[in-house]
Amino acid sequence: MKVGLICKIYQTKGLMKMKEVQFHEILIAYPNLIEDGCVFLQSEVNLNGKRCDLLFLDRNKRKLYVRSS
Repeated sequence: MKVGLICKIYQTKGLMKMKEVQFHEILIAYPNLIEDGCVFLQSEVNLNGKRCDLLFLDRNKRKLYVRSS
């Protein structure tokens, strides 16, 4: 998955500073950064009583939950 690289860039201080909202907007606009064929479904998802930031569907039609901190 490409998301590991994205997370490293997001978390690296000094290289790129962005707010969580901006990070989410990028992933929503370009879900293929996570994985080819990935599709955004919704944000602010309740997952067993816990909040999940973003919900995607991967190319195999499996749900992919994204939680950033």
